[in-house]
Amino acid sequence: MVGTAVLRRFVRHLGFPEVRIREEQVAPAHANTFEWIFLEPQNQPATTWHSFTKWLESDDSLYWITGKAGSGTSTLMKYIVRDQRTQKHLRVWGKKSPVQTASFYFWLAGSAHLQHSQEGLLRTLLVQALRHFKLGQWGNTARWVSLALSKDLSGQFLLEDSDLAVKYCVFIDGLDEFKGDHSNLISFIFKISQYPNVKLCVSSRPWIVFEDELRTKPQLMLQDLTSADIKTYIESQLGSSVAFRELRMMNEIAVGSLLENIAEKSSGVFLWVVLVV
Repeated sequence: MVGTAVLRRFVRHLGFPEVRIREEQVAPAHANTFEWIFLEPQNQPATTWHSFTKWLESDDSLYWITGKAGSGTSTLMKYIVRDQRTQKHLRVWGKKSPVQTASFYFWLAGSAHLQHSQEGLLRTLLVQALRHFKLGQWGNTARWVSLALSKDLSGQFLLEDSDLAVKYCVFIDGLDEFKGDHSNLISFIFKISQYPNVKLCVSSRPWIVFEDELRTKPQLMLQDLTSADIKTYIESQLGSSVAFRELRMMNEIAVGSLLENIAEKSSGVFLWVVLVV
């Protein structure tokens, strides 16, 4: 049996101080927005997307969330990771097996190499996986399949018990923020997704390199789905203005047109709305 002290030291050395910086800087979802992600898609051809909850419950291994810069993909990923409904739906997939989640946020602007590299991704996921176990029981409950932390994309990591008793859902945000060959990163993600006890939700901008490889996977295009969220945000922000409330009382139709106009001009870019309103 591997000693608890040794494993704790191992986990401590795998981690790095900057690991939480990007996630903490991602803006939280505004009240009453993104609720649709846990609902079934409406029958609207212009905004076709694959049910996220059905994917969570299914054996499909990969889901792609894409959106243009400023549309809020990182905020949506953070919302999904932290919402208890995600775990609820994943338990359907897990059946009798426990399901653990792990997440990583690529950040190209980060000062540390580990914030935008595969090594940082692997170390972060490994630390999160290890912390789900009682370290003192590792010698009896789990085995190493392979572990190679390297500076290139030849590294492989999978932690499972001999009966695949634990399942993992991994959330990786900002594939476009990875500093390296994006095609190799996608190949690496596909390789991990082939394990029967692993599924991944990834997000990126709609770059050609990602569209070419991920277009056949369950997915959603974020800017096509946030019109109602943007209106909710605008109304919430303007609602604190006495002048806005008075305008609504005098001419509700004009206010409605104003909200529609701002939402339309935003083209689904939440950041533009935040700066304008």
